[in-house]
Formats: sequence, structure tokens, C-alpha cells
Amino acid sequence: MKYTYHRGSENSQECVDFDLRRENGDYITTCVVNVDLLICGVSQHPCTNDDAYDLSAEEQLAILRIIEQERSKITDKQGAKSLQDWNDSGLRTLEEYLRPDDEVTEDFVEYFVNIMPPTTCRSNLVQSGEPYSHERDENGHYRPTFDTFYKQDGVWRFAGWCFARERKNRVERPSRLAEKIALVEERLERYRKAENNG
Repeated sequence: MKYTYHRGSENSQECVDFDLRRENGDYITTCVVNVDLLICGVSQHPCTNDDAYDLSAEEQLAILRIIEQERSKITDKQGAKSLQDWNDSGLRTLEEYLRPDDEVTEDFVEYFVNIMPPTTCRSNLVQSGEPYSHERDENGHYRPTFDTFYKQDGVWRFAGWCFARERKNRVERPSRLAEKIALVEERLERYRKAENNG
């Protein structure tokens, strides 16, 4: 099956579509897979003929791999990432778009200063005003982490999700997409083992 990736935008969701065809190649319908719903575990997606198509685990994995590939083309951009680049990427969340140590432009940092009062706002360190997560510190206590940007040698970089007034990334979990790929791969492996033993 041929899958086509479409970036999200202000007016549309990130999606992958594909055509369903009969054995003789005649077109039946086009199905549209909403990326967010697929990552959340929804396997049934709408088609243009008002039917829904239930993706097999193999089809889910193939589509997830295409999403991973296409997102990498977006996120592996060379040079500083700007706020406009993020808007144009179609990726909704910061964790989908930035990786720790990515270079960012000043307007990216200003955005986080302006959307709500920052937790930390120094000339060389800016942290968002709302926690991203709560992570265990070296003493075993849970503390909030914040989207963190730091300036070094005149260049702003994304530090990751750090405790207040720090720039050490505290969130090492895989992305939601990577977690979903691992889950589907694990499920397929269990099916294969069950078939071989059955």
C-alpha cells in the first residue's frame, strides 16, 4: 500500500492517507489516518466513502515508521530553529519539534517569555511559566520541570526540561511516537511467537 504523509497546519491535522483498491487495482476509497489518534491507540480511521478502515498492526507500524521518517526531515533541520519554522512544521508540541541542545532563534525564546510569566527570566536563561512534568531529583523528591532555553556565546539553545534555575535536562523518556512504535512492534512479536507455537 502507498502511504502519503501530510504535515499539520493551522487548519488541518497531521495525517497519512492511502487508497484502498480491489485486487484488480480498481479504486474503492481513500482512508485518512489522524496521526494524533493513531499514536493514542485508535486503529479505526475514516474513509471518503463514509466507511471506517481498521488498521492491522502491520499497517499501523508501516504508517508510524513513515511518520517517524517525515518528522525527522522536519526536526533534523540544520542551523537555528525559529518560531516560524515550528509553526510551519505542523508539529503541535515543543517535545515533537525540539531536542535538547537544538539552536533556536531569539523570537523562539521571546515567545516563551510572552505567553505567560516565565519561571526564570535572565539574560542567559529562560524557563516557561508552566511545568512540563514532575521528575525525581537526586534526593528522591519530585520537582517540576520547565521548557528551558539558555544562551551561551551569543547563541540560544533549548536545554530540555529542567528544574527551576537549572539547565540540565531531566526528561529522558522516548517520545510518544517512539513509545507507540515500540508497543506495536512488541505486539507484532507476540503475534508471531503465538503463530509459531500454535
